[in-house]
Amino acid sequence: MHDIVIVGAGAAGCVLASRLTEDPDVSVLLIEAGPRSRKLEVKIPAAFSKLYRTELDWGDSTTPQSGLDGRAIVFPRGRMVGGSAAMNAMMVLRGHRADYDAWAEAGMERVLLQMMDQEDIAALESFARGVLPSL
Repeated sequence: MHDIVIVGAGAAGCVLASRLTEDPDVSVLLIEAGPRSRKLEVKIPAAFSKLYRTELDWGDSTTPQSGLDGRAIVFPRGRMVGGSAAMNAMMVLRGHRADYDAWAEAGMERVLLQMMDQEDIAALESFARGVLPSL
């Protein structure tokens, strides 16, 4: 019998399990659908595409996109201990503009600015991305 069950050993699930088990009186069960992988491609960031459509990927893709002649885009999601972070694709998807507007209305207007500060990439410098003064 466990006190807490965590489903999904992705980055967040692993961190949560680690933090919860700091208390020796708490029993935690961490469940992951995928295997623990020792594949070399997991350790090489540039090899992430070799993991697409394997047992280490959920095999997701977008719906067919009219702007892409009806093609669907592969959307890799890690199915292993470490989850998508273990795929090393290092992809970032920003939220929709309406999300940021809603957060600003709720008094969290700095969320976008903090994300922009984290994206300190001079080559992407623009109103919505890149180098900003420190917050």
